[in-house]
Amino acid sequence: KIAVGDDTGILQVFYLKKGEVQYEWKSPPLGREISSVVMQMAKDKIFVGCGQSIHGFTRKGKEFVKIKTNLTETINHLFVEENMIWTGGEYILNIYDNCKDFGFVMIKDRINDLTCAPIYPGEILSTVVACQDKCLRVYQGEKAFHEFAVEGSATAIGFHGLNPVDNPTHHV
Repeated sequence: KIAVGDDTGILQVFYLKKGEVQYEWKSPPLGREISSVVMQMAKDKIFVGCGQSIHGFTRKGKEFVKIKTNLTETINHLFVEENMIWTGGEYILNIYDNCKDFGFVMIKDRINDLTCAPIYPGEILSTVVACQDKCLRVYQGEKAFHEFAVEGSATAIGFHGLNPVDNPTHHV
């Protein structure tokens, strides 16, 4: 199955069967363009960033949560694990715990991508941020732990091999 968010604010889930597109479900318009779509780790839930709001949908297409944030930036990046949600705007990383503000970080340069992983010990995952200024930055909550220079602007990040969030015995 594939989930697609579009510039009209509609989330569609579909799949291919014998070469034909079969639509599973479609959300009503969410009011703004959808800028990010993620699957919740280990759950059948889809979350979308839509303007300054976060919407969560069940596998059947029922909206089960809507978080109207106090952000001024559009949510371009999302990561969800259990009750924690990480969002990335243009320059601000926000963290939510049970739909409430947990913390935020003003990043030194433009956020091009973000992900989370069990890098440093703690109750929450560490955030890895790919930035326009040729750096990867690692945060534990609001605290900066590491900055790593790369040769060009870091535009996207991912895991090679086992994803450490899906396999808790494997640390980055």
